[in-house]
Amino acid sequence: MDRQNQQQQQQQLSLPGLTIQKADPLSVFEIAEYIGRGTYGVVRRARMKTSGRICAVKIMNDGQDIVEELRAEVRVLTQFVDHPNLPRFYGLYLDRSSAHQTIWLAMELCEGGSVASLSKYHSANSLAVPEPVVAHIAGSALSGLAFLHSNRIIHRDVKCANVLLTKDGRVLLSDFGVSAHLKEVGEKRNTAIGSPFWMSPEVIACENQPDYRYDNRCDVWSLGISVIELCEGQPPLAELPPIKALFRIPSDPPPTLRRPERYTALLRDFIAKCLVKDYEIRPAASELRSHLFLASQGGASTTGQDPVAMIRKLIADKTAWEAGGSGQSPAGVVAASAAAGPVGAGKGAGGGGRKSRRLLAQTRWDDLAQLSHLTEDGILQQLSERYSSDMVYTYLGDILLAINPFKQLPIYSDAVAERYRDAAKADNPPHVFAVADECLQRLRQCAGARGQCVVISGESGAGKTCTADLLLRQVVRLSSTEQPALMERLLQVNPLLEAFGNASTVLNENSSRFGKYLELLVSPTGCIRGARLAHFLLEKARVVYQSKGERNFHIFYHLAHGDSHEHATLLARQTDFRYLHATFAPDSGRAAVHRAHLSAVRRGFLDLGFAETEVSSVFRLLSGILFLGNLRFNDHVQRSNADIATDSSKVANPEAASAAADLLGVSSADLADALTKTSLVARGESIQKFHSPADARASRDAMAKAVYDKLFSWIVQRTNDLLAPAASASGSTASAVSSIGILDIFGFENLSFNSFEQLCINTANEQLHYFFIQHVFNWERHELEQEGINVNVQVYDNKPVLDLLLGRPYGLLALLDEECSFPKASDLSLTEKLHKHAAEKYPRLYQQPKSATDLAFTVRHYAGHVTYSTQSFLSKNKDRLPVEIAALLRGSNLALLRSLFAQNVGPGGVSGGGNSSAAVSLGRPGSSGSTLVTPLSSAGLHKLSSGGSSVAGSRITGQTLAAYFRASLHDLLNRLLSAEPHFVRCLRPNREGRPDRIEPDKVLEQLRYTGVLETVEIRRQGYSHRLSFREFLAEYGPLVLGFSPVSRGASAGQAAMDLCRTVLKKLGLTGWLVGRHKVFLKYYHVELLIRRRAHLLAAVTRCQAAARRWLAMRRLRQMRWSLMAARRVVKVWRAKVELRRRRRLVIGLQSLARGHLARQRYRKIKRDRLFRQQQQQQQPQPQQSMMMKHHQNQPYSQQPQTHHQSPRYPHSGGVASNGVGVPSNSLLTGPLRLISPEFSLLCSDWGASV
Repeated sequence: MDRQNQQQQQQQLSLPGLTIQKADPLSVFEIAEYIGRGTYGVVRRARMKTSGRICAVKIMNDGQDIVEELRAEVRVLTQFVDHPNLPRFYGLYLDRSSAHQTIWLAMELCEGGSVASLSKYHSANSLAVPEPVVAHIAGSALSGLAFLHSNRIIHRDVKCANVLLTKDGRVLLSDFGVSAHLKEVGEKRNTAIGSPFWMSPEVIACENQPDYRYDNRCDVWSLGISVIELCEGQPPLAELPPIKALFRIPSDPPPTLRRPERYTALLRDFIAKCLVKDYEIRPAASELRSHLFLASQGGASTTGQDPVAMIRKLIADKTAWEAGGSGQSPAGVVAASAAAGPVGAGKGAGGGGRKSRRLLAQTRWDDLAQLSHLTEDGILQQLSERYSSDMVYTYLGDILLAINPFKQLPIYSDAVAERYRDAAKADNPPHVFAVADECLQRLRQCAGARGQCVVISGESGAGKTCTADLLLRQVVRLSSTEQPALMERLLQVNPLLEAFGNASTVLNENSSRFGKYLELLVSPTGCIRGARLAHFLLEKARVVYQSKGERNFHIFYHLAHGDSHEHATLLARQTDFRYLHATFAPDSGRAAVHRAHLSAVRRGFLDLGFAETEVSSVFRLLSGILFLGNLRFNDHVQRSNADIATDSSKVANPEAASAAADLLGVSSADLADALTKTSLVARGESIQKFHSPADARASRDAMAKAVYDKLFSWIVQRTNDLLAPAASASGSTASAVSSIGILDIFGFENLSFNSFEQLCINTANEQLHYFFIQHVFNWERHELEQEGINVNVQVYDNKPVLDLLLGRPYGLLALLDEECSFPKASDLSLTEKLHKHAAEKYPRLYQQPKSATDLAFTVRHYAGHVTYSTQSFLSKNKDRLPVEIAALLRGSNLALLRSLFAQNVGPGGVSGGGNSSAAVSLGRPGSSGSTLVTPLSSAGLHKLSSGGSSVAGSRITGQTLAAYFRASLHDLLNRLLSAEPHFVRCLRPNREGRPDRIEPDKVLEQLRYTGVLETVEIRRQGYSHRLSFREFLAEYGPLVLGFSPVSRGASAGQAAMDLCRTVLKKLGLTGWLVGRHKVFLKYYHVELLIRRRAHLLAAVTRCQAAARRWLAMRRLRQMRWSLMAARRVVKVWRAKVELRRRRRLVIGLQSLARGHLARQRYRKIKRDRLFRQQQQQQQPQPQQSMMMKHHQNQPYSQQPQTHHQSPRYPHSGGVASNGVGVPSNSLLTGPLRLISPEFSLLCSDWGASV
C-alpha cells in the first residue's frame, strides 16, 4: 500500500529534466529558523546531518507552474559550482511525507542577506554606502555576469534583492529562474520578462514589438539600476505603479543619481556606461570589468581600505540593527489609525477655532465625498441646489465637477482670481482657479516633481473649451515670467485656434472640432519659460460638407464678412459660397460681429509674432478655398485623335476657377486640368484618364481639405516656434524643469446622423474615459491590494468597447483599414465585413440593423448606444489627394502654399505617421488591459505629403485617416501618462443650452456614464494620495520630528513605519493607513498637511530671516572692527613713511649746511695762504742748506712726507708736532670727505707752514 501511494505521488508530480535526490530530505537536513518568504515558498536555515554544513533550504509547494523556473535555476547551479560569485548547490529533494508534496532546494547560506537589505539599512539610517563597498559589489556581480554571458546565459532579473552576501563578505548572484540559455554566442531573445523597475528599454519593447530582439547586455542595464538602488535605497521610478514605470523607462532619459554630489565622478560615469539606452552601443559585462571605478575599488586602492572588511563590518552593524527591532518589517502588517472620521474631528483639524468649524461646514457642503447619504437623488439634489445658486463648481474629492451655466457669472474677475493664489482648497469655494493653483503649488513645493496635466472631459456643449481658457488664464496670472510679452502671446493661443478649429453644431455653437494639448513649460519657481502645442484629429471634412443645422469653421464666416483684408472686395462681390451654406448681405448685424472677430484674429496673429505677410497669405489661402468650393463641373465628351468619344468633365464657371487659381497662385488652366483628369502608369506607359463630374468634385473637395489641414498644422507649428523657450546667452535653451498640460478635446457625440468623424471622436472619448477609470479606480485598487488593504468597489470597465474599436484583427478601425486595401471595396462590402466579424466577437457591444440593406451599425459606448452610418466610410478613411493636385500646389507662386506641400506633415503637425498593430495594457499588472496605441515602428511610418513616388497602376498617395487617428491617440496618452493628472468633469445641464435650467434626467445620465457615483464611493473609502516612507518623512516629518537627518533619510523598515505613525498621531489626523512600504492618505489629509507645512515653512522662513539678519549684523560689526584696525595700520604706515621722508630731508639740509660751512673755511684758508705767499715773496729768501735744495729739486710727489698721511686720502694733511693745524679726523669727516684732494693738499701745506 505504501509503495502504491509513493507511485501515485510520483505520478502526481512530474519534474522532467530535473535530478531528484532519492534520500528523504527530513533525514538529510535538520531544519532551523525561518529566514524569509519567496514567490513559491519559504526559505529556512538548515544543517546537513552528515557533514554538519549549514545551508539554506527553499521549500516550495508542488505544482507544474514552477517546473520551468526550477529547471532553469538548477541547470545554472549544477553546471557552474566553482565560480566564486555563484552559490554552491547541495541538491534537489522531494518530500513525500506530508499530504502535499514539497520540493526542497538546498544551496549555500548567505548569512549577510541581500544587497537590498544592506541598501535599505543605510537609507533608513541616513547613511551613504561607502564607494569601496559599491565598487566591490558591482565588480563581483559584473564578474558573475561576465562568466554567465561567456557560457551563453542571460540572467534577466538582476537586482539588489538577487545579489546576496555571505558572512565573510563574498558577493553571489542568485535567482536564475527566468534566465535564458542560448544555443550559440550572439543569439538574441524577444521575451519580455523580468522585474519592471529593472527591465531595460529593449526588453520592454519586445512586449509590443514581437520582431524586436535583445542580447545579454540587458543585464548590464539592470546592474546599473541596481547600483542606483544600492546608493539610494530604491530604484528609479519606484514611486510609480509598475505599469507606469514600464511606459516611462523607454521614453525617459537614462536615470541618474538623485544626489550626485554625494558620489565621485567615477561612480557616476560607471552608471552612465551601464545605462546607455541603445543596447547596440552599450558596453558588455566583460568590457565594463576594466572600468576605472572598479579598478580603483571606489578609491580603496589609494586609501588602503579593504572593501571586504568593510562589508563584514556593515553586515555586523545591519544584523545588530535588525536584532534591535528597527529593521523588521513583517509581511502583511498594515497599521491603521484607531478611529476613522472626517477632517476636523480631531485636534489637528485646523486649530479648533471658529474658522475651522466654518471651513469644515463649507467643505462638507462643497464636496460630494462628504455626503452622509450617498445616493443618486442626494447627489442630484446637491448639484441642483448649487446650480440654482450660481455655484457651478463642486468637488468630488480631488476631482472637480463643472456645470455649464450658459451665462456670464461674476466669479472670474481679477479680485476673485487673486483669492486662489497660494490658497488651500478649503479656504475658498470650488473653482477651476483652485485647480490651476494646485498644479503650480505641486511644482513649487516638490522639487523634481513630475509634470502636471489637467484632463477636461465631458460631452459636447458641457463647457470644456471655456474651462480650458479660464484655466490657462489663471495659470498665467498666478505665475511669473522673465518675458512680459510671453504672457500676452499665451493668452492669444486659445482664441486664435478656436477661430480655425471650432464650429457651430446642433449641440454647441462653439464646438471644438479638434483636440488640443497645451503644455506650459514651468521652472521650479513657477516661472513660465515657454509653451508647446499639439493638436489631434482636425475634422477637416467639415470644410467641404456640413450636416443640416451645422456650420463651417468660424474663420470662413469671419473672412467672408470682414473688410480688413486685401481680398474683402473680391469676397464681397460673391453673394454666397457653397462651402458656407449661407448668404451674407441681409445679416448686417451678424456681419458686424464677424468683422470684429476677424480684426481680433488679425491682432492675435500679430501679437503672437506672425509677420504681416504671413497673415496676408493665410487670409489669401482661406479666400482661395472659398472660391474653390464654388467650382462646378459639367459633362463633356472628349474626342481623341482616333475620333473615339470619351466621357469627361469640364469647369462650368471659369470665372470662379480664375478667381480660385489667382488666390492660390496657380494657373486657371492647370487647375482645371488637375481637377478634371489624371494620369496612370501601366506597363511603362502613361495613360491619361478623364474624370467624371462626380470625380472632379471629389478632387476639388480633397484639394480644399488638404490645403486647410496643412494650413492649420502650419499655424500650430509656427505658434510653437514663437512660444519656444528663449535661448540663454550661451545659446542653450532655457531650462524648464516641468510642465503643466491642459487637454481640451472634443466631447462625446450622438447626433441624428453619425459618420466616421463621430466614430473617431467617440473612440477618443472612450480611451480618455478608460484612462480616468484606470487612474481613479483600478491603479489605486491594485496598489491598495498590494499593501494589504481591501476596497470593494465595482466599477464599469469599458475595455471590451475599446477592444471592439481599436483591437486587432477584428476591431472596427482595423477592419476598415483592411477593406480600404481592396480596390473593389464599397460601403456595402465594408458593412458586411463588420457584421461578420465584429458581431460574432462582440455580440453584446455591436448590434446590426434590423434591415440587411441598411448601411449602419450600433455600438454600445460607455455613454450610451450610438448608431453609425457607414456611408462614405471608405472615402473618408482613405483621405487621398491626387498627385497632380499636389504637384500643382507645390508649383504655386505663393510661398506659404508652396512650403506646405513641400514638407511631410503627420498627425498633430509632426512629420511622419504610422500604423501600429500592437497594443499594451493599462490595467493592473498581471491582467489584460485595454488597448492603447503603441509606439510606431520605423517600418510603419508613412508620409502624409501628397507628393511622392507613384505606385504602378495608381497615382494616389497618402495614409488612412484611421492610422493617423491611432498615432494621434497614442501620442496624447503618452503625454498624459508622463504627468500627474487632475480631472475636471464638465456637465451639460440641459439639452437646449438655456441658462438657469437643469434637467435632472440629463444630468443623472452624465453622472452615471462618467462614473461619478463610483468616484464618490472610492474617494470616501479609498486613499487618493500615497507616499513612500521616504517621501512622507521628507515632506511632513519636520512638522513633528524637526529637520533632523533621520527624518529625511528614512525610507523603509519598521523604524520608518513607526516614525510615520508617530507623525500622523501627533498631528491629530484620523482615517489614514500605513502599509508595508507606503503611507495612504485621504485627499483632505493632504490638504491639511500642505497647510501646516506652509505655516511651518513660513515660520522657518521668518526664523531664517532673523538669523540671517543677526549674522549680517555680526558680519557688519566685524567688518567695522576690521576696517578700523586697517585704518590704524595704514595710519602707522603713513606716519613711518612721513618720518623717513622728513629724516631724509633733515639729513639733506644738514649736508648742505656742512658743505656751505666747509666751503667758507676753504675760501678763508685759501685767502690766508695767498696772503702769506705774497708776504713771503716780498721778504728776502734766507740761505738754505744743501739738503733743502736737494729736496726742492725733486718732484713734489717724491719728497719725503714728515706728516701722517690719511689711508683714505693720501694727499690729506697731518697734524703738526706742536698740535697746531687742521686735524684730519675732524675736518675730513662727514660732508668734508667730499672735498677735492687739492683742498686736502692745501690744508696739509697750511698745517706744515704753521
